[in-house]
Amino acid sequence: MIKVATIPEAWELAYKLADAGEYELDKESEERAGHPIFREKTSYYSRICDLGCHLEIMKADGTSVNVWIEPQEPAAEEPAHYGNELAEKIKAKTEDFSKISHFEKFVLDRGYKYKTEGELRAAYDRAWRIWVEDDAHVPAIGDACVYDWQGDGGGDCKGSGDHIGIVTASDGQAFTVTEGNMSGGVVGTRKVKVNARYIRGFICPDFAAIAAALSGENEEREITMNEKELKALIRQTAREILDELNPIYKDLRDVPNCWKEQAAALLEAGVVNGGTPAEVCATDLNLRKETLRAVVVAAAYHDARERAR
Repeated sequence: MIKVATIPEAWELAYKLADAGEYELDKESEERAGHPIFREKTSYYSRICDLGCHLEIMKADGTSVNVWIEPQEPAAEEPAHYGNELAEKIKAKTEDFSKISHFEKFVLDRGYKYKTEGELRAAYDRAWRIWVEDDAHVPAIGDACVYDWQGDGGGDCKGSGDHIGIVTASDGQAFTVTEGNMSGGVVGTRKVKVNARYIRGFICPDFAAIAAALSGENEEREITMNEKELKALIRQTAREILDELNPIYKDLRDVPNCWKEQAAALLEAGVVNGGTPAEVCATDLNLRKETLRAVVVAAAYHDARERAR
């Protein structure tokens, strides 16, 4: 995923990524699509779509790339010593230290070593053995596999995580990942070879240690569950991941401004309905993010094809 902080940066990069030429606003396409479309004067299919929160660069060969605009907020000034200050806050608010969380205990025991929040959080993750950077790691059932779709396969993948799934089977050579937003929001599985191209890393919770901490026990203990319980846990985890990465726009008010006009048009035409009669609630949508995005892209493509005829 390509991200920039400002609109000028997005357009500068868009012109570098787009087909060479001179682009101008296509007012007819803008009126049909509901957002500005800039076309190259000599190539109808070379265009840049301004979707507000991102620019979509579409080339004559049918490929496309998105440049997302995500303004960066000024970083808040960190305390002189984050670990010490957080430890003092925990002490001040805690009445019964036998009931503090594992993280709070970690801060009280080791917080003095870490001056910044980032250092403390990273140390806590390492203590729990949560993050495994090694792409060639052989995961166990219950681990989470994090993908980076921009991985080029040349050495260790170091990009940002784009997608995540739960490992539900592993044989040492390959593993099966259950994911919550495949093919437009459907739960599905993917078989991945160990050390495959797009693997960014793994989240590997120490479930025994977590259970011991939650129960107040210091010693590790084995967690057992039957197949039915494991499947229920995997389904629940997959649903939570799906809702986080591919949220449901329950109402028109939940839709980002860059898609709100198209979503409103779908409701007005009666193409979609969130389950509530229009006379009761005309803005009830109940569509997932990726489903709405697919509709917007399909509509833009249809308009372009009609224009070309």
